[in-house]
Amino acid sequence: MVLIAHNLIIETAVQKKTGSSPFSMLSVRLITAFISGFVFNLLLPAEAFRLNNPTSALVHITPVFADFFTIWAISIFWLIIKIVFIIICLSGFA
Repeated sequence: MVLIAHNLIIETAVQKKTGSSPFSMLSVRLITAFISGFVFNLLLPAEAFRLNNPTSALVHITPVFADFFTIWAISIFWLIIKIVFIIICLSGFA
């Protein structure tokens, strides 16, 4: 819902300058956001987000998060290296 109806004030003003009706665009985005929220509420199981014993779950979150963070940091590092390389190549040949 947030991704569909984010930044409504600014984007509605921009759409108004393009010739669209601000009221209709605002209505479409809000209605679409609520409909998608309702559909996702029906599709996603509520049991997937409940914890039987919150204290035992916290013990397992820390190592998994550390592994996830390490993998994420390494992938972001290589992504930054690739982006810097592309920018250097493009600015050198421009």
